[in-house]
Formats: sequence, structure tokens, C-alpha cells
Amino acid sequence: MMWILRALWGLVLILACFSFVVPEAFASASERSGVQAFDGTVEPNQLVGYRLIGLKKGDRISAELHGVSGNLDPIVALLEAPVDLKAFKQALRSTTESAGTIGQDPRNALAILAKTWFLAWNAEADPSYDANMSIVAPHDGSFLLLVMGAPMLANSGAATEATFGIFRLVLGLNVPDGVDQDTASRGDSFAALDRGVGSPESRVQVLTGELNASRPQTSFTLNTLEAGTTLTVRVDGPPDKAPPNLQLLDFGKRTLRRSTPSGSATTLSYSFTKPAQDYRLKLSSDPESYGQYHLTLGLNAPDGLTDSPAERGYPIARPAIPVNISFKLDQLFNIVQKEERFSIAATLRLQWQDVGYAFSPASCSCNFKTFNESEFKHFLDDHHLRWPEFSIYNIRGARSSQGITIFVESNGTAYYTEKFSADLQASTMDFRKFPFDKQDFYINIDSFYPNERYKFIVNQQKTGMSNQIGAEEWEVMGYDTPVTLTSDLRPRFTFHVEMKREIIYYLLKIFLPLIIIMVVSWMTFILNDYNKRADITGGHLLLFIAFSFTLSNDLPRLGYLTFIDVILANAFLVGGLVVALNLWMKKMEVADSLTNHVLIDRLMLILYPIAYFVPWLIALLIFGVI
Repeated sequence: MMWILRALWGLVLILACFSFVVPEAFASASERSGVQAFDGTVEPNQLVGYRLIGLKKGDRISAELHGVSGNLDPIVALLEAPVDLKAFKQALRSTTESAGTIGQDPRNALAILAKTWFLAWNAEADPSYDANMSIVAPHDGSFLLLVMGAPMLANSGAATEATFGIFRLVLGLNVPDGVDQDTASRGDSFAALDRGVGSPESRVQVLTGELNASRPQTSFTLNTLEAGTTLTVRVDGPPDKAPPNLQLLDFGKRTLRRSTPSGSATTLSYSFTKPAQDYRLKLSSDPESYGQYHLTLGLNAPDGLTDSPAERGYPIARPAIPVNISFKLDQLFNIVQKEERFSIAATLRLQWQDVGYAFSPASCSCNFKTFNESEFKHFLDDHHLRWPEFSIYNIRGARSSQGITIFVESNGTAYYTEKFSADLQASTMDFRKFPFDKQDFYINIDSFYPNERYKFIVNQQKTGMSNQIGAEEWEVMGYDTPVTLTSDLRPRFTFHVEMKREIIYYLLKIFLPLIIIMVVSWMTFILNDYNKRADITGGHLLLFIAFSFTLSNDLPRLGYLTFIDVILANAFLVGGLVVALNLWMKKMEVADSLTNHVLIDRLMLILYPIAYFVPWLIALLIFGVI
């Protein structure tokens, strides 16, 4: 009997020790059981929260989160409720920013923060790109489950950026086998979206632009909006004009709501009953409302659009995507003045970020993807995406591409590189000062899309031109790279090169022979044989004609006089007068009526060079050569 009592006492001690080590084994879990699935979106640096209501000590919470799109590397964490979200967000921001400053992995820094704030989170020795977590409720009450994108070092290495994307979250309560992405919702409800956790409930965004005859309408793509939110939009037009019209379109371009007039503005309001992705606002105008517009968007802020409110919260509409553009001019050659064209060989680089390009590194075990031109087009078509397509405005024919490469990083940053050659039109060439002229050569790169969708920003560090540009006749004076808007409000990048003609060729081939001819003609005035004098000056006229034809082959048929035209016209005129004078003097000599021929020759020795050089000097001044 004694040994039975000792055995029972030993069993009690063992069970007591076991209950101390594993207290949840004796927890009083509730009888509730269920699975709930949620679809949501995590924007960069945004939190999404779910309130777990009425849990009992010992309830087992299971969480499985999978990124559907974007580069989301998710973090799921369970916190005690209530939570001081302002303090938590401040601690999260300072922790990750400090980590980025010293080059530390922000996720490792987040582990230090987790010790203070989290009951549990998906911290693993070898973290995957899905988030899994399981924990037993330590006490009765409510808890907050947070979803956020894992922070990571930005490209600069001195800052952090958060991953983002659409996700699917499956939560289980007292589900013995846990949950996965294929688990269907069933049983009791125990979780609900906490709208106070994410972006501020009240968000305002202000956009401005212009509509005109060349571009009477434009559109803005909205960021993903959650169900239960209300969008309010107000558009103000130019003073003393009717405001533009406004429409809300869904992803299939079906009109959901039209604006209604409200004084000097039009307004639109719409409440979303389900998540809205790729919805658009279309703004259209007519001649009575052309001009500048002021568009104010509010989310859950219908009263905040009346008095020019300040912007707040995450953008409602996707702002214009900055496109970092760099252009390296390798060669500028084959300048054909008569056709006003030239050829270039250049390298064009574009860099931009589009959240639609983002992908999970786990999908390819890589941090970036490489595409050629056709592969990139298939990628865009498959995902219904765009890219900042462009054209060269003043191109003649098609450009000859030597290769196009596109890199896309997991965060949606794309790098486009193309090396190409092309023939371009130089319609601004001005030959009035020829051959002392300077010419402007423009390479105009126009976006296919309006300024509201893409805007060009020049990367000056990577923009420039080669030292061996290949135009031997020309000297490069400089270049600049302005960004302007076309008449239909599309961004235009211009690589403008100013070049000066090398004058040494024309001095040796045109002006020096011309001066020699003039000197030889001048020396004929010391001869008394008027036949010889007329023959020599007549031959010189033929040389002037040859010069004229040679130069005309280099220039187009112009509707104005050039400097060289004036010089040759003067040579023709003076040469013709000298031939006529010599023939007249020969006639007078034959008639034996020539008198004062010595005085005439002496006067011509003085007047002849003046007849050339004085008009030349006047032409230099008039044409602005000197």
C-alpha cells in the first residue's frame, strides 16, 4: 500500500513540474475555433492591423501570410492591446533609420525592437518570404496583429526602404493542424480589420496641371483603396471659366460616377464597397474651360476639400513617376548641310520605379531580373503595365539599335539602356553667316505619355558627350540638356549641341584663292594691252562662277542671302565692271580717241581694292561676323 501512495505522489510532482514548464498545457482555452482569410495591401512604410477580439488564455493563434504581388517581404507580429501606435511607429522609424545610417541590416535591428513590443513575430533563423507565426494567448483579452513590409537597406546604403505589395493573410483560432494559403474560412469569427492602424483615415492630395486644345483630357491612376473608404474629389478650373469635367472609372474603364457642378468647381464622391485597384480619375475639358486646373482628392475627408487643405497621408492618386534620364553622345557625324540633317551614335539610359514591377525575390531566387526588348514587352503585357516609352521627335526614318537591356529590381526600380544610331533632321540650321556660322544641333526625346504620368529628370553626372565626336569640320562650343513640355503637354528631353564651323578650310580653299585672283586682276592695270587685261579679268569671272557652284552644292536652296553670297556677288560685280572698262578702253584705243588713260589706270589702282574690301567690311558688320 505504501508503494502505491509513493507512486501517486511522484506522479503529482511530475505533473506539477510539467505544468510549470508548459503552462499552456493546462490553460483554459475557449471552445471557439475558426479560420478567417483577409486580402490586403501594405504600402511602403505602412502598417496594417487586425484586432483579435475576446480571446481566452490558452487559445492558439496561427497566422500564415503570403505576398501576392510586389516585393513584399512580410512581417507579422502580435502585440498586447491597447497599443500606443504613435510611440510604436516612432520607435520603428528611428530604429530602422539608425540601422540604415550605420549600414546594419534593418531586420536585425527590428529584432531588438521586438523584445520590447512584440509577444511573438515571424523571426526565423532562415527567414522565408512568407510569414508564419503560432502562439498561445497568455491571458484573456484582445490583441493586435500587425502586418508590415520588412525594412531593407536602400540602394544608397545610407537609408532604408520598406517592402510592399498585396498579400493574403489566413488566421486560425484553435486549429490543430495550423493554417496555410489553401485553408478556407470557416467556423467562428475572431478577427477584424483595425482601420485605425494603417494610413491616417483622413488623406488629402493636391494635383495641378493644364488642359488645352492639344491635350483636352488627362487621367490619374488611383492607388489601391480599401473597402469602406469614401473618395471625394474637387476640381477648380481657370478663373472666370467653367471647371473641367470629372469621371471615376473602374479597372475596365467603366464609368462609376460623374462630377456635378458646385459653383466655380465640380465635385465627385464615391464610397467603395470592395477593394479598388487600378481605378482612374478622368479629367476632360472643352474650349470654355481650357487652362490651369487645381484637383483636390480626399479620402474619408469630405469636409476637407473646401478651403485648399494641406496634403496629408499616403497619396491617393499615383503621382507622376520621375524618370531619371541620361544621354551620352558618342558621335555626331555626317552633317549634310544641303539636306539639313546629321547622324548620331549615342547611349540612352532611363531609370524609374513602378510598384507594379515589384516582385518577391523568392519567386526567382534573385534580387533583379534581366530582359531584352521583346521579353520586357511580354512582361508588361502579362501584368497590364506601362513603361515610359519615348520617340525621337526629329528623327529621319527608324533608329538603328545595337542592343537594349532592361534590369528590374525586386522593389520595382527599372533600368533601361540602349545604344543606337540615327539620322536626325536639323531644321534650325541658319547659314546667314556662312562660312563664319555657328549651328545648333538638337536631339529631342519625347515621352509618349503626358506629364501627369511620367516626368523627365536629367542625370547630369551620366550625361555628356565624347571628346572624339567625329565632326572634323566643326568645333564643339558646348551643350545643354533642358527638359520642356511639348504643345500637347508631354515631357521632352533635349540634348542641344552648339558647334562652330572650322574656318581654316574656307580661308585656304575660298578666301585665299579669291584674294590672289583679285591681286592678279589688280596688277593688270599696269599693262597697256587692253585685250590681255580683258582676257585675264574675264577668266577670273569664270573662276568666281566655279566658286559659286562649289559652294551652292554644300548649301540648300535658301530664301535669304548668306555672307559668302555677298562676297561672291561683289566679286562678280567688280569683275564685270573691270571687263567692261577694259573693253571700252580698247574700243577707244582703236578709234584713236582714248585720252587720259594713264589717269584712269592710276585711279583704278586705288579704287579697285576699295571696291572689294569696303563692301566686305560692311558685310562683316551687317552679318555680325565681327
